[in-house]
Amino acid sequence: MSKPELMRKLVLAASLALAGTSVSPQAFAQIPGILPTVGQVEPSAPLPIDGMYTIREIDKRIMIENGYIYAIDSWNHAFIFKIMPRQIIVRDITPIDDGLFVSNNLTMQGEMTIEQSPDGSLLATMRSGWPGSWHFDPVGYGHDPMPYPDTGDGDSDYPPDDGPEDRTPPENPDAGEDPVSPW
Repeated sequence: MSKPELMRKLVLAASLALAGTSVSPQAFAQIPGILPTVGQVEPSAPLPIDGMYTIREIDKRIMIENGYIYAIDSWNHAFIFKIMPRQIIVRDITPIDDGLFVSNNLTMQGEMTIEQSPDGSLLATMRSGWPGSWHFDPVGYGHDPMPYPDTGDGDSDYPPDDGPEDRTPPENPDAGEDPVSPW
C-alpha cells in the first residue's frame, strides 16, 4: 500500500470516527429543566398582560398568568435542558408602572423587565444575569380570543365588542342546548 493511499484511508477512518461522536444539540437536550411547575408556585393577582403569547424568536407558546409565565410548548434551552409544558420560566411578575413590569427569569437566572407595546406585544429584557431580550406576540387573553386592536381613528373595520360571551354550561345537555366548553 502506497503512502498516499494509506494517508487517505487513515483520514477516512478518522473522519468516520469523529462523525460518530458528533451529536446535534437536539440530542443533548434530554434533561428536563429543573424548574417548578404550575401547581408548585402560589399564584398572585391577575395582571393586565395575562394571556397566551408566542415567543417570536423561537416560535414557542407561553402563558402569562397570575404573576408567572409558564411554557405551553416544549423547547431546548442551553443545549442540555428541555423546557417542558407547564414549567414556570418566569415568576414574581410585578407592575412598576403603566405597561411596565419587573420579574424573575428562572431560565436566565436574573431580573427581567417586561414592557407592553401599544399593539399588545411585550418586550422582555434581562436586567441582570445572562443578557438577552425577547418579543412576546399575543395569541389570546386567558381563554378568550385577543380583543381587536384600537386603531385610534374612531373608524374601525373590526366588529364591536358585545361583552363577554355566556360560557355557562347548559342545565340539561340532552334538552337540545348546544354544550359550551369551559375551555
